Amino acid sequence: MSDTQQLAALINLAVSAALIMIGLPLAKQKIPMNRWFGVRIPKTSTSTKLWYDINAYAGRQFILCSIPIALAGMACSFMPITGRGPLFVAATVGPMAIFETIAITRIILYLLRK
Repeated sequence: MSDTQQLAALINLAVSAALIMIGLPLAKQKIPMNRWFGVRIPKTSTSTKLWYDINAYAGRQFILCSIPIALAGMACSFMPITGRGPLFVAATVGPMAIFETIAITRIILYLLRK
């Protein structure tokens, strides 16, 4: 495996791990209402129950979107990535952009239903 393939894999796996570390405490409802961490919009500050409900859903979405990002990281070891050209960018930024956008869209749709 080339250095570029290793870097692409490492970036995806690191982002996946970060999303899991962010998502787990939210999904387990361990984060109380605060100003720094979680989904902080006016709607979530109206009640503690709503805060935990929305943030638990968001945490689960972050954990779910981390799975295909991790798989993309593992797939990078089989891709013919040489140099830091378009394929490198597509292999690193692409999965993050696609799956995080899906997660955020699902969170927004969930908020609109609440």
